[in-house]
Order: sequence, then C-alpha cells, then structure tokens
Amino acid sequence: MIAEGKRRASETAHQERMTLAWNTAALHRAKRMPALKDVLAKKKREPRRKALGPDQLLTMARMWSAIAGPEPKEGV
Repeated sequence: MIAEGKRRASETAHQERMTLAWNTAALHRAKRMPALKDVLAKKKREPRRKALGPDQLLTMARMWSAIAGPEPKEGV
C-alpha cells in the first residue's frame, strides 16, 4: 500500500513537471501572451453558511459556558 502511494506520488509529480514544460514551450511560441487571470486556475467558491438564529446563538453560548466552567468568585 505504501509503495502504491509512492508510485502515484511519483507519477503525479512527473505529470506536473511535464505540464509545466509543455506550457512553458507553448507560451514561448505564442505570438501574444494570454492574460494571467485566464491562465491561472479559478478558485472554487465555498457556499455561504446560513446565519445562526437567536436560539442557536444562545445554545452555543451555553455550550461554551459549560466548557469554560463556572466564573471565579470575587475575593478568592
């Protein structure tokens, strides 16, 4: 299993180097450079989380209070 993982990692690294070499050669032959934003990979958007309601916020506050423990008494 470890050998299989190392083989895959080696193949992936080789493919990445070949892609870099191919793109470098292709861009060198291009008469006009493409815009950088067109060449870069686009980031995947993470879906926005729905805002917590008042009941959920109160529950979270109680949970944090339970974890933190009781408040220290004055004068101790």
